[in-house]
Amino acid sequence: MCGHHADEFLETVTGADGHGHAFSIDRITIPIADDDFGFVNHAVNRRAHFVARGDSFALHQQVIADVIARYRAFVEAVEARTTRFVALADDGGGTLQGTPIEISFSRPLPSIETLFEELFSSREPFRLWGLYQADERYGECDAVDLHVGASLRIEAQSEFLRVQVYDGACGNTVARLVSNLQHRVDGALSLVDPELDALLTLDPALQPA
Repeated sequence: MCGHHADEFLETVTGADGHGHAFSIDRITIPIADDDFGFVNHAVNRRAHFVARGDSFALHQQVIADVIARYRAFVEAVEARTTRFVALADDGGGTLQGTPIEISFSRPLPSIETLFEELFSSREPFRLWGLYQADERYGECDAVDLHVGASLRIEAQSEFLRVQVYDGACGNTVARLVSNLQHRVDGALSLVDPELDALLTLDPALQPA
């Protein structure tokens, strides 16, 4: 989306009752100017393809560094929540640590079974595989991320989807899942965990131009 009125259009579409879920950002253009370093017009899409025009390679580098840092922070935050067994030093026992990651939908899912059929089909873009159980109220699946071979558990009701990743898994599994759900299921979804949701939310300074 581009043009001088992109912000107004975005607010109109996402603010309309019942339509926020249908809108997802695929690409943004960020004009950046600095009195000392110059100007760059930076475009980046959801597949991390960057295009820059301007007179400042330093600003171009800074945009890429900021995107990478934000992505890394999200991945590391997910990995800090993986389910794992932590052994106690003295008595040979241990504790189970970690927490599931819950994705909240902006409106109820029309069909959990249809969503699961797409999620666990092994096909792009999700590339998850598993034998699931689902009906109109609840679905669950112990799945495999075919990108990296990691196992994860997914549960869903009409208002949310809960992901449990295990020790040693890559946080990119959740990052890709959330991105694809935003693009194909609900553009207005959110993460219940405040830290993760803050990393997911578009900065006001990076609104589409």
